[in-house]
Amino acid sequence: MTETGLAILLVEDNPADARIVQRLVCRQFAGQTDRIDWVTTLAQARERLEQQPYDLGILDLGLPDADGLAGLVALKLRAPEMAWVILTAQDDQSLAREAIAQGAQDYLIKGKFSGELLERSCRYALERTRYQTTRDRLRQEQELSRLRHRLISFISHELRSPLTVIRLALAPLLQPQPLTRDRQQHFLGHIRRAVDTLERLTEGVLLLNRADQGAFVCRPEWLQLRAFVEEVQEICRLQDGDRHPIAVHLKGDNRLWGDPLLLRHILLNLLSNALKYSPHDSTVDLCLDPSPEQLRITVRDRGIGFTPEELPHLFQPFWRSDRTEHCEGIGLGLMVVQSCVQAYGGRTHCESSPQGGTTFTVDLPTPVHPVR
Repeated sequence: MTETGLAILLVEDNPADARIVQRLVCRQFAGQTDRIDWVTTLAQARERLEQQPYDLGILDLGLPDADGLAGLVALKLRAPEMAWVILTAQDDQSLAREAIAQGAQDYLIKGKFSGELLERSCRYALERTRYQTTRDRLRQEQELSRLRHRLISFISHELRSPLTVIRLALAPLLQPQPLTRDRQQHFLGHIRRAVDTLERLTEGVLLLNRADQGAFVCRPEWLQLRAFVEEVQEICRLQDGDRHPIAVHLKGDNRLWGDPLLLRHILLNLLSNALKYSPHDSTVDLCLDPSPEQLRITVRDRGIGFTPEELPHLFQPFWRSDRTEHCEGIGLGLMVVQSCVQAYGGRTHCESSPQGGTTFTVDLPTPVHPVR
């Protein structure tokens, strides 16, 4: 809420219905509103949300450029902490339940609500959103406290191993008796691998710190999607040593308005995990499907998969499945993915089963961009 009152966004393509809602809002919230902005399409609503914050949205499900609840989903991605009341012409309880499941706080049937009912619905939506926001922030603070303790424990444990390797490998190299070239290379190889481990640990902790401080910010620019993906593919191929084919499927427009840093983190970490936990020579599929509303990224592997009990822990820092102990890693890759997706205002979904492979789907809303 602004210093002067509520900021409300009305998304309604019917001028008569819009005038009714505006009149009722002005009457019921007299002296309590800062502004009531009216737009007629989903695209206009998305643009407004990019430009300024709102406390409450009143959304018609029958927009010309949005199919049913798709408009609500798109706007929730843009403004996840905003309260929403749905307007519908259908007295459909299943639709109402689905709207609530997708993030709305309440719904009203056109032609069947009074000013008092509209006010009650809006106030309920605002209070419920404030409660959910406060609860989520409290959970984040509690999780941050647990994370700090885990970080200290993790660093003290994980740093000890490579440092011990370096110390033990240096001892024979520093002895006055000369070693054969093969023995020198043997010990130097141990040191090099230990240094690589320390480098991964340092990079992971730095990324964790950036995510914790909210330093991941979406800064879009025009990208040539195919060239961008080919660069990421080549990095992954070199890291993997050509042990797995990467099949890239690019749909739609090659020109993308997006953030290259966030996209690179997302793609590199998802592909790295898929390659790391897949059988030798098995194919990893990367599909990118850009549209005017969003970019959908799908990464599919044929690897060891996750159990249903493991799925809720995937994005927790330092968490790793007991079945991946034979693979290198520190358990921060998916946390970085999640932080980048959240900075983008997007969503991540995982489908997996043990030995049945894993599919990660990431939906990133397209930032408002200048006219080409």
